[in-house]
Amino acid sequence: MERKKYAAEFKREAVRLAGQAGVSRAQVAQELGLNVTMLARWVRHEQGASLMAAGYARASGKVAACFVVPGPGLSNALTGIGMVHSESAPMLVEAFGANSLRVAGPNNGRPARSVTPP
Repeated sequence: MERKKYAAEFKREAVRLAGQAGVSRAQVAQELGLNVTMLARWVRHEQGASLMAAGYARASGKVAACFVVPGPGLSNALTGIGMVHSESAPMLVEAFGANSLRVAGPNNGRPARSVTPP
């Protein structure tokens, strides 16, 4: 059986729709008749996700959202973050993971109460 091929314009539109704030990839995939993993393959990297959100924010003037993992994921997204910052476009970037509310170090993994030294 031959794999289905999608036009570049269809892929761009699917990625644009998935980059809207408040819209899940699963919802977009279902509406377009795609498997959610297919849509996820088209936006695999934090840099691609942030650039996609930046493009949506610039084109629509609406707030775009980009969700990444902390650390390397956030640093990968910096290109898109810098782009929207320089153009004053609205974008929400959320970096979170399983332990994002925990801080390693002197608190031994307990939630930090202060980010300034005592």
